[in-house]
Amino acid sequence: EFKGMRYVLRAGVFTVREGAAAVGEMRLVSMTLGGRVDLESPDLSKPGAPVRPLAIYTVSGNSLKMCVSLQPVGVSGDGPAVKPEGVKRPTRFGEPNSYVVEFKKIK
Repeated sequence: EFKGMRYVLRAGVFTVREGAAAVGEMRLVSMTLGGRVDLESPDLSKPGAPVRPLAIYTVSGNSLKMCVSLQPVGVSGDGPAVKPEGVKRPTRFGEPNSYVVEFKKIK
C-alpha cells in the first residue's frame, strides 16, 4: 500500500508524494536533542483541524527513525479524533498504539 509513495523532508515539513502529486503532509512542530519530536498533520476525519501526534526518534547515518503515537490505550482507531491531551508519547520503539517509520536520505 506504500509502494510508489515518497516522503520528502524540506524545511521541517514531510510531504507525501505519489508520483509527482503531493497527497499529504506532516509538519515538525518541535524536536529535542533528547529524542522527542512533536508533529502536526491534518485530521482526515475533520477537514481543517490538525492532529498532533507525539513521537520519539533516533538518527543514525542517513536514517531518521520515528515511533509515532496513535490513539491512547483503550480508544478504538476508528473512533473520533483524539484530543492532544489524550495522546501519550511512546517511550520505546514498537510499543502498542504506535507505529514506526524510517526515513532514509536517497540523494
